[in-house]
Amino acid sequence: MPLIDLHLHSYYSDGEDGPNKLLRLAIEKKISIFSITDHNFIVPKDEKFFKEAELNGIKFVQGIEISSFDDKTKSSFHILGYSKNFDTYKMNAELKKTVAGYNDRAKKIIQKLNKKYPGLNLNFYDLKKKNPEIYVSRNTIAIELKRFLKSDATIKELSKEVFVEEKSGWMLSPEEAIHLIVRLGGTPVLAHSGRLFSKDKKKFASILRKFKEYGLRGIEVRCPKHSKEEMSGLLNLSREFKLLVTAGSDWHGQNRSYCKMPGLRCPKRELITIIDTFVQKNNR
Repeated sequence: MPLIDLHLHSYYSDGEDGPNKLLRLAIEKKISIFSITDHNFIVPKDEKFFKEAELNGIKFVQGIEISSFDDKTKSSFHILGYSKNFDTYKMNAELKKTVAGYNDRAKKIIQKLNKKYPGLNLNFYDLKKKNPEIYVSRNTIAIELKRFLKSDATIKELSKEVFVEEKSGWMLSPEEAIHLIVRLGGTPVLAHSGRLFSKDKKKFASILRKFKEYGLRGIEVRCPKHSKEEMSGLLNLSREFKLLVTAGSDWHGQNRSYCKMPGLRCPKRELITIIDTFVQKNNR
């Protein structure tokens, strides 16, 4: 079965590597189709990047992962969007409020940590200048905290420290996120939802039915975060609701990911559907 990966993050959101390094990794691992899906931001098109991908037989799909929050269920949902024709300027403009919300959250986290750890002295604006990410991520703050504490803890283990309770009014609702992706020529896909599925299967099926009414077209079934039971359950739901099946590692880099390397095996029939939906159709 061929390798694909439709869910990788660069250093423009909370990943470790730049787009070019991710492309080299895809070439090295012989990933046939891949997408960079940064949080709430699309990197402007780089023709050299696209040419290199094409020369190496890789189909690159432009992508994004939009953070959303549903007030009714009090749950967060990440909505992936894929297209060859995204208007990056319009998409990034529409998500400025969300990005600003993440930066405000970072300032609150920094304030909390500086108070708890005298001598830490983190500065939001210094971190912003130091990193290419469009907002100061929790991962970035966790790395600074790890360095200060001289801790052996992983970034994931420190994530509980790098957190503040807050309102989520700066996030789009799932309906708004799905509509935005569709309006700008993309295909919306629900990301890594195995945990929500396991928590309450009937409730999740009801949510999925509602999201499909909003315009959801697919669900990320094949993901390292999912157990075999979750993948099987999500696959059954994809058939029930006639949703596309996608595969993504949610790769954030060697030190921030749930898997050792990006790339997942995908049955040929799913690969053909993915190519037809995200590549051939969007190239017309």
